[in-house]
Amino acid sequence: MSLCQLSLEIGKLNNRFNILDHDLLKVYSGIRNIILRISTPGRNSSNALLLGSHIDSTLPSPGAADDGMGVGVMLDIARVLVDRNEPFDNSILFMWNGAEETLQDGSHLYSTQHPSAKDIKAVINLEAAGTTGGALLFQATSKEMIEAFSHAPHPRGTVAAADVFASGIILSDTDFGQFEKYLNTSGLDFAIVGHSYFYHTRKDIVEFVEKGSAQHFGDNVLAIVDHLLTNSSALSTGAFSPPDMVYCSLYDTWFFSWSMKAADKAYLVIAALVTISTFANVKWGKPMVLTIVGAPLGLVAGLLSANAVAGLLTLTGKRQLWYVPFRNSSLKNRFSHEHLPLVLYVPAGFLGHLGLQYFLSRSISPVDRKPLEKYHYHAQMIFSTAQMLALQAFRIRSAYLFAVITSIMLSGVAVRGAVGKGVWKFILPFTLLVGATVEAVTSVRSPPDLGC
Repeated sequence: MSLCQLSLEIGKLNNRFNILDHDLLKVYSGIRNIILRISTPGRNSSNALLLGSHIDSTLPSPGAADDGMGVGVMLDIARVLVDRNEPFDNSILFMWNGAEETLQDGSHLYSTQHPSAKDIKAVINLEAAGTTGGALLFQATSKEMIEAFSHAPHPRGTVAAADVFASGIILSDTDFGQFEKYLNTSGLDFAIVGHSYFYHTRKDIVEFVEKGSAQHFGDNVLAIVDHLLTNSSALSTGAFSPPDMVYCSLYDTWFFSWSMKAADKAYLVIAALVTISTFANVKWGKPMVLTIVGAPLGLVAGLLSANAVAGLLTLTGKRQLWYVPFRNSSLKNRFSHEHLPLVLYVPAGFLGHLGLQYFLSRSISPVDRKPLEKYHYHAQMIFSTAQMLALQAFRIRSAYLFAVITSIMLSGVAVRGAVGKGVWKFILPFTLLVGATVEAVTSVRSPPDLGC
């Protein structure tokens, strides 16, 4: 029989909070946290897993997704554990904290003052920065917790999301930061991030929370909870290994992870294959040097042309031209589509890139232009390989993205060697690149159809 203990924490404290590299001394009072502990009598319940979500919202947002969804998912997981009435090792703490939106006061209060905080061995934080899509894993702070995430039935997470969040480009934080700092433990940080236009606005209401998002969130977190509670060693010591792992998911179905040491070896093999392929298929001279120089310059030109379109829209007062909410009541005033910016900026980027290549090709004779297509293909492989090795040298785990791109391009070289000339040599790499692009574009948007 499950043992449930419910408590209410009310407190005041001061907190030295760092924001944008500036220390801020905060004093807060009247903060309320609701804590539910579920354990099995007679089992080792001193080691605990913490699930956290916040019960406050920003003005004027109703907070249906941020963080009503997280609150609801936690309530349902608690219900499932109680209704099952099955014994499990360790224990689980559900903490619905206040004052997250005022720079994490509630999680700070719990982490530094509540008696149960000393039992916490791992943390799972549930958040939202949008209203659609599945739950994206954007922080995983140990090898063991990455392995726990692999048990999710609909894995959605990539180390690239973790790298972007850790870089500080996104000026945001969650309660996870307080848990990590004051509980000195590891964990996972999840968020619904699709259609962030409604984040912290009056549109964050149940009507705009996408069907299937909460189910996706709950299914994944429950599976991870089951793994951590039934594996007696998962929370036994709290001694976690560094997250020296590369990981990614594919279409909410497959999850892959490997160590950085394995990545070191794999990337060297890829680089060797690119080198061999290049020397076997190109002749070094001005055309090849031109394409090698043109690869990074093409990227710059593409960025400039895309930003030129953005500047033009800004000057004409149409900065969010793609964001036109439907007025048809049957469509529930939903946005047109958050991926429509791709229609504006991707063609512009390609135009800038290809325009530069055309300009560079004019600097050589027509006779020397004939092999430029093949040379440009190899130059792009070399550029992608250089980015892969540079990121890996700085131990940036997102290097795997360039390893994937380079490997796909190598498949095109292999096909060309097998079938010779013709369009067929482009079909395999094109298909694989389109598949990878679809995964990247949809990873923050559409949850799977879970029949709910």
